[in-house]
Amino acid sequence: MEETFVQRPLFGGAIHFALPTRFDDTIQFREVPDHQEVFSDPDTDQSVIVEIVEYDPSVSDADIGKFHLDEIAHVSDAAAS
Repeated sequence: MEETFVQRPLFGGAIHFALPTRFDDTIQFREVPDHQEVFSDPDTDQSVIVEIVEYDPSVSDADIGKFHLDEIAHVSDAAAS
């Protein structure tokens, strides 16, 4: 079965992206920080999280993904990243 997608505005319409219609905007159910957009599908227990992160010129482009994931793990008190 083919999924239907819809354009979703992010961060007040500054960015748009296509997401399957089965995902609900989580802000309807819980508080979401201003730097995040969170969508969830309760039937599949899947989530899509879009997060604005700060540019850090001291980190190379090749390392920036790991840098931000490590930061998210740290502030979330994750055991490992």
